Amino acid sequence: MFDITEDENQKRELLHKSTFWRARAEIDSLTKLYTRAALNEKLSSIHQYSLLNKKNYSILLLDIDHFKNINDTYGHLVGDQVLNRIGPVLRSNIREVDIAARYGGEEFLIIFPNLASENARIIGERIQQSLKNTDFPIKHALTVSAGIASNHEKQDLVELLELADERLYHAKHTGRNRIVYS
Repeated sequence: MFDITEDENQKRELLHKSTFWRARAEIDSLTKLYTRAALNEKLSSIHQYSLLNKKNYSILLLDIDHFKNINDTYGHLVGDQVLNRIGPVLRSNIREVDIAARYGGEEFLIIFPNLASENARIIGERIQQSLKNTDFPIKHALTVSAGIASNHEKQDLVELLELADERLYHAKHTGRNRIVYS
């Protein structure tokens, strides 16, 4: 005779493990934001939806100014503490529909569905101000630079990401602690 209860328990256990590992793959352990892999899936979906439904969205690519100096001066543990404190600041300054992710080492990307670049800039400035008011384990104020691009500027997703990156580069090379957008 076959025990259905045992079979159901095994199924539940497998589902639980699957859910656990999927969540670990989607969420960055340090910042508690989405990983780049999870972001890529979400960004692709939003991009396709926006193309089909003629909806705008904006992306904000943000980079911590002089992060290498933080690691070199205070050590990587302090650098990790800085990254850990940025996640809650980003989440508390964006809408529920927005998606924030750790894009790279000290880079973050936020997707703003149905939001023009001017409004994304306002949120970006609010994030900058919140970061200035956040207690970090470093002696100087933490600043960030950002580049914003909107899908009405570029229909191709790769080109849109490149445009945000170019604007971030411009922000970094024209004084830092600034946001560049269209």
